[in-house]
Amino acid sequence: MTQKEQIKYLLRRKPELKFSRGEFMWAWIEEMFGVNVGITKSQFLEFWKQEAGVERALRDVLREKEFSLPINQDSKRYEKSAGFKEEYKKTK
Repeated sequence: MTQKEQIKYLLRRKPELKFSRGEFMWAWIEEMFGVNVGITKSQFLEFWKQEAGVERALRDVLREKEFSLPINQDSKRYEKSAGFKEEYKKTK
């Protein structure tokens, strides 16, 4: 399976994963590397080689209509981002 196919497979099985990158990555590691409790160093290093590609593929898949965020969730994400930007400006 390609990375996009793997991502679609996971999102169809567990749609809630599209709301958390951390939860998604953990589910991807569990599924693709057979990790259940902990991850070995070699498994982590293999994951890390693929992480950037998985992240890009996930962003692409989340743009597709089937997997896109609901309007209210997407707007919350932008509000949160704007809040972080304002806080950053205050620190300068």
